Amino acid sequence: MAQRRWVDPNVAATVLILLLGVTVVSWLLADMAPRLDETVEGTVALIRSWGSWGVLASIGLMVVHSFVPFPAEIVACANGMIYGPYGGTVITWVGAMLGAAAAFGLARL
Repeated sequence: MAQRRWVDPNVAATVLILLLGVTVVSWLLADMAPRLDETVEGTVALIRSWGSWGVLASIGLMVVHSFVPFPAEIVACANGMIYGPYGGTVITWVGAMLGAAAAFGLARL
């Protein structure tokens, strides 16, 4: 019986080229994107600047942390300072689990 491939090599090459292109474009346009300050206070100010979207932004930052190396402890501490110890823990945990699931799914693909 012939063995079936899960991923077509052409699709894998296309995805790899697209990811490389997105990486290069984001690196070139990094000055336009909102940057995380390397302090907890700066991150608190950034998350608060998003207003009511701050919860989703915090979750998004934790998901992005699964793919881009930056200290997630800063985001976790900022979540605790903004949303309290329980709310901050839940928001951080949800974002970390979504990021882990996304990384696992990408690795499985």
